[in-house]
Formats: sequence, structure tokens, C-alpha cells
Amino acid sequence: MSLTANKEEGILLESGFDRYLATFRMDHKASDKLKIGFNVRYSDQAISGGGTSGSGTKSTNRLRHSVQYRPFLTNTNEEIDFFDEALYVSGGGQALTNPIAITQAEYRKAYTKAINLSGYFTYSILKNLTFKSTVGIDNNDAKTNLFYSKITVIKESIEIYNEKNLT
Repeated sequence: MSLTANKEEGILLESGFDRYLATFRMDHKASDKLKIGFNVRYSDQAISGGGTSGSGTKSTNRLRHSVQYRPFLTNTNEEIDFFDEALYVSGGGQALTNPIAITQAEYRKAYTKAINLSGYFTYSILKNLTFKSTVGIDNNDAKTNLFYSKITVIKESIEIYNEKNLT
């Protein structure tokens, strides 16, 4: 039997990974000719954050957006009062969105619960002849919670897609 718990903070803001995993395996030699066994595995995981790219397009790729913004101030005497919110949010008319702003404006959490069961029996008919039968079942349940604010390009892409395909 093994139990595992992982809690990892992602390298991107607002991202992370939580997983709980339980595994149980049993093999039993019932007689000289018969062996039986089964495996049970349960997994419960949650992945937070949008990742580097939602759909992989040039307008939604987080890494593409990040290279357009200064990660730090180069001159320590520089005043912060020149802040321009339109430039901060829209990328100065370049169809880019500040990666920090868009990460904080979106919510994405994907949940997956899975149970995998399998069992087998092996019967030795003759010295060099064995019959083995295996049966198993996998049950997976996945759910994703999403929220897109007014500045997210992904939301706009979904709305445009729906308008084209629903009319």
C-alpha cells in the first residue's frame, strides 16, 4: 500500500498542482496452481492556473505577452507616477495583455478524480501451460471551473467563436 500527497506551487503566478494518490496491491498464492491478485488506485488532483497558453494562439500565449513588459525597473530613481493603465492592460495597442494582469483576471481550476480497479487470476493447467484472466475498470471524473474577466483575450475568442458557429 502506498499513499502520496503532492502540493506544488507553479512557476507562473496563480498556478499550482495538488494531488492525493492511494494505491493498494495484493497478490496471493491460493494453491500451487492458483494465484489471484488485485490492484486499487485512487487519485484526486487539482490543477490551478491557465498555464502558458490557453489555446496556443499568438493572442493567448502568456510567454509571448511577457516579453513585451519590463520585469523590473532599470533605474532605481525612476518615478512610478507615470503609470498608464491603458498601456498596462492593453500592451500599448499591440493586441497584447500584461501577463500579470491577465493571470490575476482569470480563474482556472481543473479537478480530476479517478479510481482504477483491476484483478486477475492465474491457473497453472500443466507444467508449461498457464491460463490467466484479467479484468479491470477505470472511472474518471473531470471538472474545470473557469472565469474570464473583461480583459482576457480568451473570453473574447470564445465569444467570437460562438457567434460564428451559432448563427
